[in-house]
Amino acid sequence: MLAMAWRRASAVAAAGCALLLGGCTGEDAAPTASEPTGGAQLTAAAAATAGGHAEAALTAPDPCGLISPDELRAATGFAFSDGEAAAGLPDERRGCTWSTADVPAQLDVMLSAIDSAAEREYWSGINVDTVDADVAGATDAWTMWDGTYLGMQVDDVYVEVVYNWKPEGFVPPPITGVGVVVVGHM
Repeated sequence: MLAMAWRRASAVAAAGCALLLGGCTGEDAAPTASEPTGGAQLTAAAAATAGGHAEAALTAPDPCGLISPDELRAATGFAFSDGEAAAGLPDERRGCTWSTADVPAQLDVMLSAIDSAAEREYWSGINVDTVDADVAGATDAWTMWDGTYLGMQVDDVYVEVVYNWKPEGFVPPPITGVGVVVVGHM
């Protein structure tokens, strides 16, 4: 169990680093307009996650097109940069990062083909408290880490919305407000 938890924690840390260091480059770069595009579809081959459960093929919108900086400001009260596509993620995952100098903090949206219930069960199994959340248009929505992480199922896509780091004393606005906007663009 400890080895699986270590692999999962390593995968989460690697994804966070990839989001932090990743960016849009070349012709395949995600749009960075202030309004969501939502139209580009991403499809990936099936693969296994670090946690050991198989993922189905991912067909999901471009995560950078799921929320605009203006919508982030309305949902959080903070001014965020344009989203930057995460580089270095496995084919079955897509991610986008927005940064704000106001706090400073970073917000990530990750899409994958894993199951929300299985993901929640995993975290609960290693004694991480999870709390039910209400996000219109999503099923099995839940939060953890004092409301800085939101996991939810939208059709066959698992959506994660995460304040990637929070400075000491930072009390984030409810992450479910961001989740509602993201789901609305899916």
